[in-house]
Amino acid sequence: MRKKSHPKSIDLNKDEIITIPNVVTLVRLIILPFILVALVKENNVTAFLLFAIAGFTDVLDGFLARKLNQISEMGKILDPVIDKIFFLMIAVFLLYYSNFPLWAFLAIIVIEFLILIGGYIAIIKYHFIPVSNYYGKIAAFFLSLTFFMYILDLELFKSIVFLGISLKYLTLILGVLFLLFALISYYITATKKIEMKVNQDIKEKEA
Repeated sequence: MRKKSHPKSIDLNKDEIITIPNVVTLVRLIILPFILVALVKENNVTAFLLFAIAGFTDVLDGFLARKLNQISEMGKILDPVIDKIFFLMIAVFLLYYSNFPLWAFLAIIVIEFLILIGGYIAIIKYHFIPVSNYYGKIAAFFLSLTFFMYILDLELFKSIVFLGISLKYLTLILGVLFLLFALISYYITATKKIEMKVNQDIKEKEA
């Protein structure tokens, strides 16, 4: 009779923590306060450019990780966490200093919090890192586009209307919806992985 196997812990190799992709990811966090300062000073163009640079680092870190073969467990954790910090801080600023809708802010906060809690449980208890899905990537795209428009605050974004909804408001709705889809997708995927682990443990215990 075999001993019951336990989930293998996540290996955070010391040599994989400081990698080029992870440094690029951290640059996004470093840029964040400069964006907020620019917004406070109403230097919207500067804030927009910095936001664009931050968005570029989000694409660049993934590209470098694959190109340099430096995909790491730390990177899988660091990238989404910094993304969430970045988006939430921008959303907080826009809520207080712009006409960002309260319902959207609360929805983003709640959904992102649930995703973080779910990810934490998956890592600590079940020892696997939830992988970013397409719904999350699409949500990030629409929310980034929305933040771009709120930061620039051009009348053009209000005048372009689809089905009676302004472009700025439409991208916000789509961003929140896809963020919700991402949460549901994460839950379904995590549930399947947990069931597989449980079934594997049962089979090994009965063997």
